[in-house]
Amino acid sequence: MVPPPNRNEAAAYFNRGLAALKAGRLQPAAADFNHAAKIAQDSNTRGAALLNLGMAYYRAHQHEPAVDAFRQAEPLRPKDPMVPMMLAMSLHTLERVSEAAAACERVQKITPDDVRSMALLVDCLVRAKRDEDARKKVEHADRMGIIDPGLDEAYALLAMRTGDVDVAIARIQRHQDNPTVDKLTRARMLYLIGDLLDRAGRYDEAWDAYVRANDARTEPFDAGKWSGSIDQLCDAWTPDQITRLQAGASDDDRAVLIVGMPRSGTTLAELTVGRHPRVTMGGEMTVFGNVYQRILSQTRLPPDLRPDAITPEIVADAARFYSAELDRMGLGAKRVTNKMPMNVPLLGLFAAMYPNGTIIHCRRDPRDVCLSCYFRNFKHESPFTNRPDWLAAYYEGYSKMIRHWGRAFETLERSPRLYELTYEEMVADHESHARGLIETLRLEWDDACLDVGGGRREAATLRTDQVGKGVYKSSSGRHTKYAAHVGPWEHLRTPSFSDRG
Repeated sequence: MVPPPNRNEAAAYFNRGLAALKAGRLQPAAADFNHAAKIAQDSNTRGAALLNLGMAYYRAHQHEPAVDAFRQAEPLRPKDPMVPMMLAMSLHTLERVSEAAAACERVQKITPDDVRSMALLVDCLVRAKRDEDARKKVEHADRMGIIDPGLDEAYALLAMRTGDVDVAIARIQRHQDNPTVDKLTRARMLYLIGDLLDRAGRYDEAWDAYVRANDARTEPFDAGKWSGSIDQLCDAWTPDQITRLQAGASDDDRAVLIVGMPRSGTTLAELTVGRHPRVTMGGEMTVFGNVYQRILSQTRLPPDLRPDAITPEIVADAARFYSAELDRMGLGAKRVTNKMPMNVPLLGLFAAMYPNGTIIHCRRDPRDVCLSCYFRNFKHESPFTNRPDWLAAYYEGYSKMIRHWGRAFETLERSPRLYELTYEEMVADHESHARGLIETLRLEWDDACLDVGGGRREAATLRTDQVGKGVYKSSSGRHTKYAAHVGPWEHLRTPSFSDRG
């Protein structure tokens, strides 16, 4: 008979988890916290283990399990505001903003003057289209004498929809000369000023704000190295390599990748198919990145550049890992979308893993794409967006990959289903393309796919004045408003899988 665990054993796992978390070893930390939570004999230890388990998952960008851990920790630590705050942040990242707002409200009950939760709450309320509630929260903070950049950023999001542009700009500008405001926060506020000025039709002023915002971002991008890596990828991922690796392929047909340049219409594509009752929207899933790391740990070589180091057995393991995530997220769905534009370099690996899967490629006028990327304050580092010439170089590399995958897939005996969606055509005739998408997914048509404004998820990737608008045409041809500035992108051409150049 196995003796029950004792208090010291749970504490030992907990302390080892803390050391691993501090050192940035997130997977071992999560394993130790998970075990400590299971064997803990008192609620204090279990609650602390679950909180830190959630922190490990959060730092690893695994927000679904983070939410589960924080939810379990909250009743065990009812007076700790950190638990609902971290829960709110994970829920917001997952675009579940109504749940995130409720978690922020619980933080406020514990610590009514917590500014961070106030700012996130306003953001969530706006995204949930509760504008009046959001305004009341801002007015309450003003009465309390709170002057905070995060709160004023949240107010700017509200102004994007209500039109209080000058007031919002004035609120943000009062922080620009504050030495306590860090560089990234100052850049974020400049992006918002640009958005507000763009909303007001003051385009030259908006461009100047965006230039200053991008100049404040200092992450480097090596355009030459990027171009060289694309050449290496295209040389390495031949049809013969993909065919060899398909010996380890899965028959699972649920996986759907939605790819393209950032800001190319991937959200519209996902919202369209995601309204179908047999489709689960995965959003910007990190699972393919986890697959990449899993293969890297086995081969010690980057999978996107060295497919020769991958075996069919490794592909089979990768597919089992990815399919397990589809099991967890899909809940019986026939298709599960992964809307991560940056997966373009991994399309050969996807074809090896899932020849019965689907790839949706979103295309858009490159001038509008590059403009939108330059104007966007991305959550994750995207240094190629910070200079017009870097954007052009990145776009050319992406174009070369798309053309390469099209040529490679054409010769495969087994290839994922492909659908190419042009943004301008989609917004002009949404129904035709919606039907084409559903047909490609091999599902029966459902009229719900036309109601993208009433989607089942509240899209945190949309700008707040776009939430709930459905299909709109105002972003098509946006570059004409900035004609004096888009010269570096004039030569770019929209790529296609069918290109043979």
